[in-house]
Amino acid sequence: MRDTSVDVSGILDNESNKPLEIYDVYLDSATLHFVANTQNVNFYDPDGEAQEYIALGISRGNIETSVDTKVDSVAIRLDNVNLAMSSYVSANELRGRKVIIRKVFADISGTWDSDDDLYLFNGMIDQQSIGESVMEIQCVSRAGTFEIETPRRMYGLLCPWKFASTGCTDGLSANTLYAAITGTVEANSTISEIKDSARTEAENYWNYGQVEFKTGDNTGASRVVTDSENGAFTLNYALSNTPGVGDQYVIKRGCDKTITWCSGLSNSAAFGGFFTIPFEMNRR
Repeated sequence: MRDTSVDVSGILDNESNKPLEIYDVYLDSATLHFVANTQNVNFYDPDGEAQEYIALGISRGNIETSVDTKVDSVAIRLDNVNLAMSSYVSANELRGRKVIIRKVFADISGTWDSDDDLYLFNGMIDQQSIGESVMEIQCVSRAGTFEIETPRRMYGLLCPWKFASTGCTDGLSANTLYAAITGTVEANSTISEIKDSARTEAENYWNYGQVEFKTGDNTGASRVVTDSENGAFTLNYALSNTPGVGDQYVIKRGCDKTITWCSGLSNSAAFGGFFTIPFEMNRR
């Protein structure tokens, strides 16, 4: 428990106030700072350091809490109109990363102090889904996880390593895991499905992987592959432009963090999760 500051206590006693919610998302190499507002806000991160919180269309569902064994959880929705969140997902592993949600008040007189906030949620990202305009992440409290730090990872079912990074490459090299190849777009391709008769790999071979377009109107655009089969693969959301015949792309494999998929890549020796944890626990 933490006492609220004098300014916050005064605001809470008012009949109305102007709350702002701020979000801190901790990645491996950086921390993202967002505010649900129309303009950026200067405040302090949970460690008391001054930060600029970037205005973003962000909302959340109810924070589900319970005094029984139910895990505290919350769903967060973020705008993806400019595809910024897609770039974060492509470059970073979000699952298992810490998320803190706090509330501050725009009508505090004078200058904010670092303790002029209220903690609403402190947990971790459990899963994510991304569309053309909206990204949604499901978060759970750390109280509902096995928060036992083994030498380098959490005690959980899924592998914590970012695919083809340190840890994951203790088994096979990054080049072997990615198996990246250059391909050429063929006729009848659409903004969401790419045709290429050279894609003769096994069904689902490229699932969870990433494709980046190197030439044409979609140069620099990258997408996650949701389905792949002989001669075609499907993108997680549509491209801005219909790819032209002859456009070049690079495609590489990915992973869903399960032992089944890791074994299919012949990389189970580097699996970082604990797949023997039961999915359900029965109490008698």
